[in-house]
Amino acid sequence: EEIRSIKEDEKKIWDNINRIWEEIRSIKEDEKKIWDNINRIWEEIRELRKNHINMRKDLDALKDSMRALASAVGTTLDHYTAVFIENLLREKGVPNEKINVQVDVRIYHLGRYREIDIFNLDPLVVGEVTTNIRSIEEARYEINKIIEDIKFAEEVFNRKIFLAVLAVEVVSEDLVQLIKEETEKHEILFIYGKMIPKL
Repeated sequence: EEIRSIKEDEKKIWDNINRIWEEIRSIKEDEKKIWDNINRIWEEIRELRKNHINMRKDLDALKDSMRALASAVGTTLDHYTAVFIENLLREKGVPNEKINVQVDVRIYHLGRYREIDIFNLDPLVVGEVTTNIRSIEEARYEINKIIEDIKFAEEVFNRKIFLAVLAVEVVSEDLVQLIKEETEKHEILFIYGKMIPKL
């Protein structure tokens, strides 16, 4: 009887051992699946990194192209604005010999310098030219730039500005009135090429 009891206990022990081994096998299988998933995730991360590097390269190339385009368009806009201002000065009775509207002029004074998009010495004319204004922040920034140009030019040349101009190629329609009001306060002529719906 005791031997039978021991054998039954032994059988239970072996049954338990077999169940434990089954669980261990199941855990190992799950572990393998987990590692397979981890390896797949790492492969995807590596692929994402490659894509990210390629996207950065493409973005840098696009930025360079946009800079070159902006530079080319900006230069054209500056020159168009210069011609417009020359004609405007003639209409205001300024003699031809005094009209010498220049583009992208650097003025140095007492260790400071400013680059002014549009400049005429006598009569004193300054202008800022930009391709577009899309937000109130950009509008204020451009207006502040021309105000600083005015102050700087008046200080350097010790005379009042004859004409100050803010020229914009494209402006959002919801900003036109705000820019007009702000520029009129400072006696700045605001001109724009095209008004587009709110951006």
